[in-house]
Amino acid sequence: ALSTAALYDFIEKRCNSDDYKKHLGLVSVVRKDFEILSNLFTGHNKEFTKLKKSEDFRSMFEKPLQRIILYIDDLDRCPEDRVVEVLEAVNLLMAFPLFVVVVGVDPVWVKNALTVRYKKQFTDNDENYICLEPTDYLEKIFQITFNLKTAEYSSIKIMLRELTQEREILQVENIGPIEQEQMDENFSLENDTQNKASSSIISDAVVPEEISRQVIAKALTFSSEEIVFIENMSYILGSSPRLIKRFVNIYRIIKSHEYMQKADITSVDKESILILLALSLSRFRSIMDSFYEYILKNRSENLMRFTSPVYVDEDQPGSNGLVKELFDILSYNKDELLRIKNEDLLKHIDFVKRFTF
Repeated sequence: ALSTAALYDFIEKRCNSDDYKKHLGLVSVVRKDFEILSNLFTGHNKEFTKLKKSEDFRSMFEKPLQRIILYIDDLDRCPEDRVVEVLEAVNLLMAFPLFVVVVGVDPVWVKNALTVRYKKQFTDNDENYICLEPTDYLEKIFQITFNLKTAEYSSIKIMLRELTQEREILQVENIGPIEQEQMDENFSLENDTQNKASSSIISDAVVPEEISRQVIAKALTFSSEEIVFIENMSYILGSSPRLIKRFVNIYRIIKSHEYMQKADITSVDKESILILLALSLSRFRSIMDSFYEYILKNRSENLMRFTSPVYVDEDQPGSNGLVKELFDILSYNKDELLRIKNEDLLKHIDFVKRFTF
């Protein structure tokens, strides 16, 4: 009897002791908390739907809380170790019906991160070793895969057109006279970093003693001709939304530069600048050195001649494919992109370089 009592007493003490629990680590603690949270939500939903005496409580909510949905974005901008850590955390969450996780990511980046982290498992170093695929790992975590289709040129043109429309970007409310220092602070370019990519440059030539209750600064407007030129750059830019926004925003800044205020700037000059900017920002930027060399030697030619094998850089990986791709684009859009001569591009290439990497 004494042994039996001692056995039960020992088991009870060990179950209630933290001697082991404190060594389990953060993941175990988090998992336990999630488990408790999931059970509480399950119990809450059962009470909410089954108990008829809780009408007053139910009236406080439009609908019962049933799920926690976690959205994860920009995972493909994290280091490899962080990518794997997030995937492990997602796997932990998916053990509970309470959580739904939606991950927006470039699968190529995730697969490369897994290959780096689990090199032995995903690399075939031994002929007797069965090599796994990163996809095998991902299929155990993600239940549903949905791939966005590549945007068509018509959709890219619509996006470019919408980005060029005039928008209200700044609204300042003040009453009465204000100090010069306060005016500078209100219109500080540094304090308006978030909106400045698409904003106009505020003139400091004249500072009024008073400003009205509403002062609205509008983004630089584009002429209908410029909008057509910008839309035509869709063939060069590709389908990346970030790149398209960057292209329009940088052109807004270029448009506000004193270089563009010269009287001799023509529509041909503007289109030339847009072509150079699109090439410098897009996937074709890796062949810009060869392109620069080409227009120096062939001032009277146009872009089409550049796609000949003479200007393929054998030392630059992928240059063959890029030149061929550019040839296909130019062949399809001769009237829109080939009327600009190399001498027109050469006039502005040094200026455009200042706005790109």
